[in-house]
Amino acid sequence: MTLLLMGIYAVVTFALAAYTWSHREQNFLIIKKPTPGLTRFLKLFACLFFLVGIAAIIGGLFFPLWANLVILVVGAFLAMIFVLISLTQMKL
Repeated sequence: MTLLLMGIYAVVTFALAAYTWSHREQNFLIIKKPTPGLTRFLKLFACLFFLVGIAAIIGGLFFPLWANLVILVVGAFLAMIFVLISLTQMKL
């Protein structure tokens, strides 16, 4: 059961990584042309989301339940930081 749930979590994390990676040079949210700083930010977080997805797959296969919980918390914290920084980049 843990493997299935961590697999679903990994797929969602990989989708988020692919979205951020593909929008480095395109429109991102309501920003028409990303600045170089935003492009670096998107590259960094795409790589971090990819690493969390890899950790989720490995964790689902080999790690105990408490380690999987740590992976989920790290991913949630990373997503929270991503959203907060993204909102400041939009300059609403």
